[in-house]
Amino acid sequence: MRAAPVFIPMKKIPLFIFPAGIIAAIGLWLFNSLNSPMGSLFDYSAGRLLAFGRLAGILASLGILAQLLLVSRVKWIEPLFRSGRVTSAHHFEGLLIPLVLVLHPVLVVMASAAQNDLSFFAQFSDILGWEDVLAAGAGMLIFFAAVFMSLTPVKKRLNYKVWRVSHMMLYAGFGLFIGHQLELGGDINGNFYFAMVWYALYGFVLLTLAWGRFIKPFWLARRRGHIAFQNDGG
Repeated sequence: MRAAPVFIPMKKIPLFIFPAGIIAAIGLWLFNSLNSPMGSLFDYSAGRLLAFGRLAGILASLGILAQLLLVSRVKWIEPLFRSGRVTSAHHFEGLLIPLVLVLHPVLVVMASAAQNDLSFFAQFSDILGWEDVLAAGAGMLIFFAAVFMSLTPVKKRLNYKVWRVSHMMLYAGFGLFIGHQLELGGDINGNFYFAMVWYALYGFVLLTLAWGRFIKPFWLARRRGHIAFQNDGG
């Protein structure tokens, strides 16, 4: 007897899009690392440093995209967390992202230094001159500053407006990362399918954020205003 088909409600489909994108991105990173023009990056030390440096950058970006989803205020995210603990998840993940964010430049510089037979600091100085690297560094500093201000002992001593501005600046910091990814991202420039997955993830997250934070609130406000106008006899 044939089993009845399983249908997923339309409103639950967004729950699967981002996790599927994460799995696809990491799978394509592994494929790229095993099939680079230099052969498998896992076969030599500099290659391993480069591969895991790229993975750290990918994970940091995915973590930031996940943060944007958590603050988007869309209803379909809430069932993922018990008792509405979206804020706790947002705070906890925000403390983890800096770890992989730091690993990315450190591992990439170490890989390039090994390949070019340079010291770490000589290679670091050279990489600072690459396109969009300084902008990405500025974005990283903005991110670290916001995370520091979110630490409980620090946050207690801050004016709320200062803390709020530091978090709003994260959008600018995130924007500063993008050019670096597009110009120098080995996976996004080396694999068409990775690029498509990456653009799809960005599009999905940014559209979700725009809907939850701007479009839907504006639409609801206008609707309430229209109903109030009708009730007043307008």
